[in-house]
Amino acid sequence: MLYKIIVFILFLLCVTPIANGQILNIDKKKIDPKKDSSNYFVADLNASIRAFNRSAGVDDPVNLFGYNFGGDVGYIAKEHSLMLMNQYDYLQINDGVFLNAGYSHLRTILKRKNTVSYEGFAQYQYDNFRGLHPRLLGGGGLRITALDKKRFALRFGLGFMYEYEQWEHPYEDETVYMNLVKNSSYLIARWSINDYVSLNGICFFQTGYDSEIDAFRNRISADVNLNVHLTERLRYVGTFNANYEDRPILPITGFIYSLTNGISFTL
Repeated sequence: MLYKIIVFILFLLCVTPIANGQILNIDKKKIDPKKDSSNYFVADLNASIRAFNRSAGVDDPVNLFGYNFGGDVGYIAKEHSLMLMNQYDYLQINDGVFLNAGYSHLRTILKRKNTVSYEGFAQYQYDNFRGLHPRLLGGGGLRITALDKKRFALRFGLGFMYEYEQWEHPYEDETVYMNLVKNSSYLIARWSINDYVSLNGICFFQTGYDSEIDAFRNRISADVNLNVHLTERLRYVGTFNANYEDRPILPITGFIYSLTNGISFTL
């Protein structure tokens, strides 16, 4: 019982990302171009490595190794912007790998100041614990600003993408391949409730027709971020992420989520 408690605590410590004091918010990750500025770089980087070999007893070893890396960088030109967003996580306890997932997402926005702008994107992703390696996608579309006020902003996107996936079956020695052309749409909302509390989120809807099953495969994913300034240098950061697929390629969990809470201190 003590061994399980120790493993659970170590798991929480390793998979909870470092809360960063700077929120850069665009689309699924965190870069927000300033409308009145141009020709500058933005970055939000964090990384951690943990190694641990303390155990409750000789017969209950706990050898832990894990790392977390998040890196969002971008260049904001006068009329366009280019962003690269990355997140990689790994956690191994004894001989078992509990977490091995990550992605890199490249996105460009053309005519970024216009009410209707154009964007293109490409992404590499893997999730070895669930059997996904890799997911490759690329596409583009329109980005429409419905409202952009000091306290509240609302945007949505309409486009298409091509997606390739390779899955390892969880119970059989089988590799499943999937490639689909999908509609990709999203809705972004940013709300500064007051000078101390802000809420922002994005919801994606992606769907494509699969002739193998004579049906559409639908995916909904969402990210919600809450930031509360407790003092001038101290803030609370909460993040909720969820992903739902109505027809998973393999017999795996269709709905997954993560909830993180942290305190950020800025020097």
